[in-house]
Amino acid sequence: MPIIVLFLLLILIIVTFILFWSNLGKYVDITSIDALRSDNQRLRKKVEMLRDKKEYLSALSDTLLKSQNRVLDIHHLKGFEKETIYIYSIDSLLLWSKWIDTILKTSLKRSDSLLKMIPSILPVEGYIVKYFGKQIDPFTEKAKTQNGVNILAGLNSPVITTADGKIVKVEQKRGVGLYVEIAHWKDFITLYGHLLSTTVKEGEIVERGEIIGYVGESGRAPYPYIYYEVRKDSVFINPLNVIMGGI
Repeated sequence: MPIIVLFLLLILIIVTFILFWSNLGKYVDITSIDALRSDNQRLRKKVEMLRDKKEYLSALSDTLLKSQNRVLDIHHLKGFEKETIYIYSIDSLLLWSKWIDTILKTSLKRSDSLLKMIPSILPVEGYIVKYFGKQIDPFTEKAKTQNGVNILAGLNSPVITTADGKIVKVEQKRGVGLYVEIAHWKDFITLYGHLLSTTVKEGEIVERGEIIGYVGESGRAPYPYIYYEVRKDSVFINPLNVIMGGI
């Protein structure tokens, strides 16, 4: 009798388990659980990516802020206040990028204006045949200090002023021949010698790139060339040290 009861009880347990398992899907969607797990993993990855992106944007924000303040300090730009900008999105990063671009464009415009006021180009298209410093005089064959540079060019080639300025001298001199002297910003003086002819008069205001004369052989010039000289505060300086580019 006890054996039969135990046997029936075992059968009842098995049947109950089978019925429970077969009806489990009605109460719990196993597929939904797997989907939730998958979504949870994707969300974790997105959170990690967003955290990395936030750190990157924060670092980029600090870098751009330092660059902005450096530009402001170097160029003493007015109208741009230094301020900390916190970046929360790509849109704000783009806006700040435009802000930096505006500052740089303003800075470049001012730099270009300054360059036009400094003798930063060559006065004629040609070849430098004698440099600044001690040179051998072709007439005396003795060492002589060269206070400028000699630029070989074709006869009657146009000679331009190397910076904005005012014509202070248009004269003839024994050694340098027919020459033009121009006063510029910050006490810069430039001289253009051995000219064939000139197109300016004393007292005229000229702009960089304006023709002031033509290459000649006046004075002690054995061939057509221009003697170009730069002085700063009455001191001769090497013209090549202030030249920033070609004509």
